[in-house]
Amino acid sequence: MKTVHKITAAAISASLLAGAAFADGDFDRQIKVRKAHNTLFSAATGPLNAMVKEEMPYNAEVAQRSADNLLVLTQFDQTGLWPEGSDNTQNETKSLPAIWEDFADFEDKYTALATAAVDLQTVAGTDLATMSTAMETVGGTCGACHKSYRYSDK
Repeated sequence: MKTVHKITAAAISASLLAGAAFADGDFDRQIKVRKAHNTLFSAATGPLNAMVKEEMPYNAEVAQRSADNLLVLTQFDQTGLWPEGSDNTQNETKSLPAIWEDFADFEDKYTALATAAVDLQTVAGTDLATMSTAMETVGGTCGACHKSYRYSDK
């Protein structure tokens, strides 16, 4: 099975699990689906980051497929995956309590990522320089959210 199909299938599975999590209010399942979704983000951005860092050669097909996958992932409504109390002080997550202190800002940061993913998706298969510029924006949106809302032991 091609990688794009695997990630799409995983995203669909996560969507179905999320629906089940919301339906029965299963707090642990909501966190599990959120972590799975974040793992898929890493799978989508991994090849793109490796190309930008020149850890692997630029490949237009792989870049486009990865950007397509990232776009699909950003379209997934995560709202129900962030129940209050699912922060790192009460659970094994990296989510800071600050998320729930300003959830609107957290959502705005996710929207900025979705917008950056659209822009990346339109140029990823063109060339390394153009893709790299778009990845800087994606990385900036990720970093802005992580800086404010993700625990780091670094």
